[in-house]
Amino acid sequence: MLYKKTEARIRQYLSFLDSRKYTELRDENGSAITLDWEYGVTDTIFRQVPDDAEISWNSISAFPYAWGEENKTWWFRAQFENTEGVPVNDIFLRADTQTDTLVFLSGIPAGALNPFHKKLRLNEKFEEDGKIGFALEAWAGHLFPGYHPDDGPRVMTTVAMRQKSYPLIFEEPRLLIKNAPVYDLYYNAKVLFETASLQEEGSLLRTRLYGELFKALIQLDFTSGDEDLSTKCLDLGNKVSSLLERKNGTLAPRIFSQGNAHLDHAWLWPLSETSRKCARTCANMASYLEEFPEFRFLFSQPVQMLDLKENYPDIFLRVKAAFDRGQWEPNGGMWVEADCNLSGGESLIRQFLIGRQTTRELFGYTSDVLWLPDVFGYTAGLPQILKGCGIRRFITSKISWNDTTRFPYDLFRWEGIDGTEIPTHFITTAYEGRNNPEQILESWNKVQHKECQESLYRSIGEGDGGGGTMRSDLEMMRRMNDLQGLPRNSWSGLSESLDEIGKNEEELPVFRGELYLELHRGTYTTQAGIKRFNRKLEYKIRELELKEVRLFLQNSEEGRQVIEKHKDQLRECWKTLLTMQFHDILPGTSIRQVNVEALEQYGRLEERMDELGNETDEVLISDKESKELTFSNSLPFDRITTLRVDSNNEGSSFPVQTLVDQNGKDYTAARVSLKGLSLGGADNLCKDYISEEESPVLQDHMILSPYYSIALDNEGGFSSFVMKESGRELISPDRSFNEFLYCEDFPVNWDAWDIEEDYRLKERRIGTLLSREVLSSGSLCLQLRQVLDIGDSSLLTQDIFFYAHSPRIDFITTVDWQERHRLLRVDFPTSLNCRDALFDIPFGYVKRDSHTNYNQNRAQFEVCAHKWARIADTRMQAAVLSDCKYGYRVDGGSISLTLLRSPSAPDPEADRGIHEFTYSFYPDESDDISAVIKEGWDLNIPAQSLGISRSKLFQDPLFHFSSDDIMVESLKIGEDGDSVVLRVWETKGAPLHTVLNINHFFNFSSYCITNMLEDEISGSETLSSELILDFKSFEIKTIKFYR
Repeated sequence: MLYKKTEARIRQYLSFLDSRKYTELRDENGSAITLDWEYGVTDTIFRQVPDDAEISWNSISAFPYAWGEENKTWWFRAQFENTEGVPVNDIFLRADTQTDTLVFLSGIPAGALNPFHKKLRLNEKFEEDGKIGFALEAWAGHLFPGYHPDDGPRVMTTVAMRQKSYPLIFEEPRLLIKNAPVYDLYYNAKVLFETASLQEEGSLLRTRLYGELFKALIQLDFTSGDEDLSTKCLDLGNKVSSLLERKNGTLAPRIFSQGNAHLDHAWLWPLSETSRKCARTCANMASYLEEFPEFRFLFSQPVQMLDLKENYPDIFLRVKAAFDRGQWEPNGGMWVEADCNLSGGESLIRQFLIGRQTTRELFGYTSDVLWLPDVFGYTAGLPQILKGCGIRRFITSKISWNDTTRFPYDLFRWEGIDGTEIPTHFITTAYEGRNNPEQILESWNKVQHKECQESLYRSIGEGDGGGGTMRSDLEMMRRMNDLQGLPRNSWSGLSESLDEIGKNEEELPVFRGELYLELHRGTYTTQAGIKRFNRKLEYKIRELELKEVRLFLQNSEEGRQVIEKHKDQLRECWKTLLTMQFHDILPGTSIRQVNVEALEQYGRLEERMDELGNETDEVLISDKESKELTFSNSLPFDRITTLRVDSNNEGSSFPVQTLVDQNGKDYTAARVSLKGLSLGGADNLCKDYISEEESPVLQDHMILSPYYSIALDNEGGFSSFVMKESGRELISPDRSFNEFLYCEDFPVNWDAWDIEEDYRLKERRIGTLLSREVLSSGSLCLQLRQVLDIGDSSLLTQDIFFYAHSPRIDFITTVDWQERHRLLRVDFPTSLNCRDALFDIPFGYVKRDSHTNYNQNRAQFEVCAHKWARIADTRMQAAVLSDCKYGYRVDGGSISLTLLRSPSAPDPEADRGIHEFTYSFYPDESDDISAVIKEGWDLNIPAQSLGISRSKLFQDPLFHFSSDDIMVESLKIGEDGDSVVLRVWETKGAPLHTVLNINHFFNFSSYCITNMLEDEISGSETLSSELILDFKSFEIKTIKFYR
């Protein structure tokens, strides 16, 4: 019979054993050895232990020692002489600074301490003449406002700490010796007890394990001294360890575990601290990999590993040794764990191109899995990108955070918009797993479709701020590898685990479309400045690479020298841009310091791109004395657009108009007609004059244009919008276009991350019209400026352009935003009867329902799109376009664009300041999606007026497709430096047969089709002046041309 308090008594014995696993190192007199500690304070990050000349060292007179000041680093040092002759490998340093701390042993970075890793095992290789010097580098952190809207301030040292204020407390460090018999009995009994407690009440296994554990542990004496306890535990050890020999049957599920330390590249700490977090994590994991040869560890971000090599070469050598032993897996695919909603398509490809190149350079290893456990949703074009970049499988866990529905599968084939499938696995519990029986059994029990899944993968280790697997996880694994009552569990690598888990791939269900996260919808909008920079610089670097291609094709000696000079600099530009796309930087969910530094980095990056572009232009100029107008169209289709021209155009033979920029300065504009992918000049200026009747004008609060008539209201909107050809009223009754909607934005949790569905209950129209005036009216356009008082203390200035050559209306907007916990939207409630809408995403578009019939529809009350959202019926389509906004809402026939938010955590000043952006409304009396696609590209990559004289070489298009439904995503010099790479894709979502015509000046001799990393898929073929290509829906093709 079991004693009534058997369970409570076993817990008591476990707690007792836990407290006695280590004993203090004592001197010959039996006294605990203590050390004399000194401290020093600095603002500087040292990669080695600073000497007396670099910081001032002072003695710590007493413990506990109170310390800490924002953004400072404390160093602590002491000297240990091993006079007792105890093997160094049996000694542990226990120290708790309440923060992340890198430990140097005899000047070498050897491990780390934090609230999860309080003990560090010493190593004989750091001992010199029986002495070891300790130096602890402790980051003091900083104050921040938490991450929930009502958290309140606290000290950020490690993610798990919840300390409200300084000081931090440094308890006196101790030197410990592991009491091996007690230690082993503790972990043996712990595994058995926790396994038993998970079994069904009254089951044979639970009853037997409780009984046998109780029978063994009752022989312990709570008052025993260390030596007696050790002897007793040694005697009991064999009895208890024999219970671990009970193994599973043949149908036990299988769990593949791997160590990991999810390390956000920036979040609640700046990038500079990430470097040290990486060093601490890698030092500890390298030590565990040496001590536990069965242990396997995953590290996913090459950017951090490159930093480790550069700043902590001693730690990197230990990591490299672990890789050589087959224990360290540098697999993850991307340069950083990037956001997959907001990043552009070419950027996602470059994440893999540069990430995999870097991993090969560091390890000679090629990653084959995309590891993204913490990203806020995944674009529907990603499967094609993965396959094109040599990635075989995808793994994540974030979708399990959904706030409305549960995702239907844990293991499935994910099909993208083009039909490409990628095997995908969801981690069923947190990506920061622990190796204990409860979490192991929970992870298996949560698997939904065990009929097609008999195993799963788990990542084990403290994360978000790094840290990694804990000693207890390693010890527990050794004891429960195949223990009866639990799934089989073993250390394994990511790639091999996923191959085994998905071995019956053809039997897996298929999920089609985006992986939408029903949470963190505010990340489409928060930190608008960062998002604007990202969009603008993605397209600026596209233009820069196109200039480099022109230089390559010009084939001059001076040009070749510039290309060689720019090669590494362009790569560094890409690295910076890709780094800023980390999933807490671009989404805007980091502390203020990270956001400020990101904007500064973007600013420097923009300047650097301009410098590189100017250097390229200098070589491209064919006649440096020429004042000839030059225009550039980098898009593949022909377009007519309004461009700035020379300011002195009196008596011009072409129609011009004086417009006003946002700074109040006049400039002269003209209408230009340009071929795709070409340069143009004065002969491309449109010579035909438009009559006054055809020019847009303002008459008595009415805008009259060749396409529509608009009635202006008194709140900055349009109260009527009638299409001229059909006479159709586009605005929903009792509503207006360009309505500014404003509401409280106070999420339940995750302030910078979330928008709650109930915000609409408090939504109201705002906008007090302070002024409205015509700035310019002519044959090109009507420019109308209006100024509105919005919100509690914000001001909106808007230049609205109504064009003579296009029905598109551009709203060039500047907002001085000074709100707190408020959200601003602009709404276009149309009269179209729509049940779904199309949204622009990288390499295509997705269709989403615009109703709320089902829970998954309700959950998508805010969705992500890049350049446009479009609704349509059989006679009409309407789209809202944006040059840097991502958050959309479509409800029936209403399209709404989220413009600004103002959360207070973790950045208390988020988005307050001046914002510039452009959105557009495009009505079209057809249902041809191609028109919307072109307008979206035209808004985001406008034709340019160049300050250079064009070369005849580039007057004709570089390339020309027989169909306008092909987009040139990038045109660049190949990675081999001796080719031109063209990346194109089908835009309309239907198979296409097209002809690619190639400029005859280029003298290309051959071409080949490559993957997205520019590896040849098939051998090169001789090239003629045209190339016949067949595209599947949304298919991406990468073509390499050789001279």
